[in-house]
Amino acid sequence: MGISPWEEARPPGDEAIGRLTLDGLWQGARVLLAEGATTPGSPLRKPVLSTVDVGGAPRARTVILRHFDPARRRLETYTDARTAKAAELDANPMAAFTFYDSRRETQLRLSGRVTLHTDDECAERAWNTLGPRNMADYLARAVPGTPSPSPQAAMADGEGDEARRAAARANFAVLVFTYDRLDMLVLGRAIHRRALFGWTTSPASASDDATSGLTAPDDATSDLTAPDDAVWLVP
Repeated sequence: MGISPWEEARPPGDEAIGRLTLDGLWQGARVLLAEGATTPGSPLRKPVLSTVDVGGAPRARTVILRHFDPARRRLETYTDARTAKAAELDANPMAAFTFYDSRRETQLRLSGRVTLHTDDECAERAWNTLGPRNMADYLARAVPGTPSPSPQAAMADGEGDEARRAAARANFAVLVFTYDRLDMLVLGRAIHRRALFGWTTSPASASDDATSGLTAPDDATSDLTAPDDAVWLVP
């Protein structure tokens, strides 16, 4: 039945869910991830990123999905390089993203690993897409998440726009997440469907080329895209 249940922002009916194939679910997952990366009002725009801290405790927070590259199975989000999540991922790059679309009653859980980019072409490319308001998010004088005497963060000093821009750029980082497992759950009234997709030919476990950015090469093949394994799960 293809990806038609995902083309409208409403729950697919039981009849449509009952006709779903494993390939239909996988194609639907890509449609939803692409929507999250390109549509500001979509609930898929704000997934939960989960990491593990140095003590082994789970940590989770909502982030903004900035980019989805289906050919490389990559998601991109931005952060202040001084945050706890950046330190956690530097120590342990394993992470998970959870998406929930309440309109379509669909959940996506992706697991893989993250690479942190600060002073390379990937980070510079992303930085150049930000407007002045977004750049201001990286001007806090203190480390985000630390105690503060005021609800308003004190901003870094600087004379002129260029100085402020340089101060913000120094704190900017890109988190590039490559997934090798994707668990998709679709809820209906009487029928539910759940499937797990996995990749063993995984760039998630390979070193990341910091100069490549997130653009797939012209000769990219489906080996990086189509799952190596796909199996139904009990919902």
